[in-house]
Amino acid sequence: MRQRLLIFGGLLLAAALAVGGQVLFRPGLRFPFPPTYAWPLATAATLAAIVLFAILAPGRADDPGLRPYPPPTLPEPRLAPVVTAEPIAVDDVEAVRGLPLPRTTTLPRLGIWQVARVVGILLAIALSYFGVVIFQRKLPFLQMPEGRLLLLGSAVTVASMVLFGLLGPRPDPASAPGELPAHERPALVPTLARPWFLGWFAPVLGLYGYAMGYYQGAGETRAVVLAWVASMALLLVAVMRSQVGWGWRRWLPSREEIPWLLALSGILAIALVLRTVRLTTLPYDLDGDFASYGVQARAFITGPNKRLFTVGWANIPMIGYLPPIFTMLLFGTGQVGLNMSGVIEGMLSIVGVYLLGRDFFSQRVGVLAAGISTILYVHIHFSRVSAYMDPLPFMVFGLYLLLRGLRN
Repeated sequence: MRQRLLIFGGLLLAAALAVGGQVLFRPGLRFPFPPTYAWPLATAATLAAIVLFAILAPGRADDPGLRPYPPPTLPEPRLAPVVTAEPIAVDDVEAVRGLPLPRTTTLPRLGIWQVARVVGILLAIALSYFGVVIFQRKLPFLQMPEGRLLLLGSAVTVASMVLFGLLGPRPDPASAPGELPAHERPALVPTLARPWFLGWFAPVLGLYGYAMGYYQGAGETRAVVLAWVASMALLLVAVMRSQVGWGWRRWLPSREEIPWLLALSGILAIALVLRTVRLTTLPYDLDGDFASYGVQARAFITGPNKRLFTVGWANIPMIGYLPPIFTMLLFGTGQVGLNMSGVIEGMLSIVGVYLLGRDFFSQRVGVLAAGISTILYVHIHFSRVSAYMDPLPFMVFGLYLLLRGLRN
C-alpha cells in the first residue's frame, strides 16, 4: 500500500512539473528571477516530468511500454544426476566463487560503475543541450566569430553523441529485434564499437569535416551541400543494420495488422479530402505571413540566389523553407504548390500519431488517435496553410523514434 501511494505521489509530481514547465514557457509572466532563466527552468521541469512519468507509469501485461523487452524464455535444462558432495563452508570464498548464483527477485544494488554510467549519460545530455545553447548564442561569454562558434558547437555535440553511444542503455542481444545473433558478437557491445558502424562512420566524419572546412574557406557550394546530405545518408546506413535489418519480409504486415492498415488507409483518404477541397479558397484570409512565406520560397526557385545555409524572411533559416520549395517544384509556384506543403505535413503527422498509439498502446488506440487527428478543426486549418505546420511531423516522428529506441 505504501509503495502504491509513493507511485501515485510521484505521478502527481510529474504532472505538476509538466504543468509548471508549460507555465514557465508562457511569455509575459512575472517571476522573482530574471526572465532569461525561465526557459532553462521550464525545460528542466518538462524533462524531469517525462523521466519521472516514464519510470513510475504502470506497466502492461501485453507490452512493456518504455521498459526494455524481457529476455526470451529458455528451455528448461535437463536434470543432471544427483551427486552428493560435502557441504561448503560459508567462509570458503574461493570455493563458492565458481558456483551459479541463486535467482532473486530483489533489485541489485548500484555499484560504482552503474553510478558512473548514469552520471555519464546525464553529462552527455547536458553537453547536447550546451551545444544548442552555443549555436543560439544565448550566453554572453560565447560571443565569438561564426567559424569558431560552429566548430565549438559541433565539437560539444559530437562529444555528447560519443559519450551517450558508449554509456547509453543497450538491449539484450538475445532478445532485441533485428540484432545480430549472440554468438557473432560479445554481449552488450555498444554501437560505437561495432565494425559495421565504425566502417560507415569514418566517411561520415570525413564528409562532415570537408563540408565544415570548405564552407568556412569558400562559402556554400554544391559540393558542400552534397557532402552534408551524403554524411546524413551514410549515418543512417551505419545505424540501420543493427536496428532495422535488411530482410524485406519483416516489413510485410501480418494478417492481424491488415484490417487496421485498411482502416488507416480509409482515414488518410478522408483526411486528404478534408485538406485539399477548395485548397486555394479556404481559409478565406491570406495572412501576410503566408504570403511572405510563399514569396521567399518562390524566390529560391526562380531567383539566382539558391543558398541553403543562410536565413530568409524573418531570419528563418532557409532550410525551414524547404517544404514549400519542394511542393512548389511539384505543384507549381502558385497557392496550390504553397499550401500543399501543409497538406503533406498534416498527413505525415497523422501517420506518426497512428504509429505512436499502435506501438505504445494497441492497434485500436493508434487508429482512434489517427481518426481524431483527422477531424480536429485546428489540425485541418493548419494542414491547409503553408506556415506553422512543419514542426508537427518532425516532433511526432522524433518522439516516436526516440521512444522506440529507448524501449528496444
